Amino acid sequence: MKILAFPKYGDIRNPVLYNLNKHFENDEDISIDEFNILKPFSKKYDIFHIHWPDYFFVNSFLYTLLRMVYFFTIIFVFKILNTKIIWTVHNLKPHNNYHPKINKFSISLFTKLLDSIVVMSKESKKNIYEEYPSLKSKKCSLIYHGLYDNYKNFISKVDAKKKLGIENNKKILLYIGIINEYKNILTLMDKFKKLNSDKYILIIAGTVTSKKLKLEIQKKRQYKNIIFDLKFIPDDELQYYFNASDLVVLPFSSVLNSGSVMLSLSFNRPVLCSNMGTLKELSDIVGHNIVNTYNEFSLDNIDAIIQNLKKVDLNSLKIFDNKILSQQLKQTYIKTINGQ
Repeated sequence: MKILAFPKYGDIRNPVLYNLNKHFENDEDISIDEFNILKPFSKKYDIFHIHWPDYFFVNSFLYTLLRMVYFFTIIFVFKILNTKIIWTVHNLKPHNNYHPKINKFSISLFTKLLDSIVVMSKESKKNIYEEYPSLKSKKCSLIYHGLYDNYKNFISKVDAKKKLGIENNKKILLYIGIINEYKNILTLMDKFKKLNSDKYILIIAGTVTSKKLKLEIQKKRQYKNIIFDLKFIPDDELQYYFNASDLVVLPFSSVLNSGSVMLSLSFNRPVLCSNMGTLKELSDIVGHNIVNTYNEFSLDNIDAIIQNLKKVDLNSLKIFDNKILSQQLKQTYIKTINGQ
């Protein structure tokens, strides 16, 4: 099977696809190429597997139009050549919805041209069908988001706190990852200030995507017991933040699937997150005191949440093992090629 993947390994800051596709490297049945603008015309592929069509939507209106013309040109070329088209639906809509009308039209057309889709939970499948009814007629495979098995994770809680210069008797709430508007960091800071407790320290770490948001965050730097590290956190340092923390707090206003939750579980850390999309189902699978969900974000009951937290047991999370998930993806490729 010859697969063209967009992308194959993806952004180094989020190695979810690397962790999955590395298991195909020694598989003689599958050859996966990384997408570039010339690859669709270089040879015949059995499958074009796209993960993020929203890549083609950028701030410039003209540039977006040009990218969309190119995108649908290759899609129609693939259809003529009988190359099957698969979409793994990571998001319902682009996080940066620059041109809503173009986006709505383009994704609507794109969904009609697909041969099959991959979803990451039964719950997200419901959301996807509500948003894109035309997908109900397409073949659908359930393949969960994998754990992150590529990061160092050996430092103790005591040593991690020491590395970050934090007193050992403090309870640590952590937000870590890319910081943009829908992740509600300003709300998190305001709720933490309202908590007004010296028992807790909030760490906010990660790259801020906009200057405006960064300025808004910096205006709140005087808030008590908040540690800021507003930069890209290198892979080797992630273990300091996670292992120092007691609870990862993710106050997202919208979410379908969450790499942030899976990253937290990979570091044996419980999370507090929205009762939306995949996260609702994930909470049922791994336990409500590990993936703690809310309908409306608040820290008012944080004492009870911390007191009732359960330790993450990675041995109980085998369904999120990338080696197993890669074999499920291989079967999806075979069935799609065979029209099953």
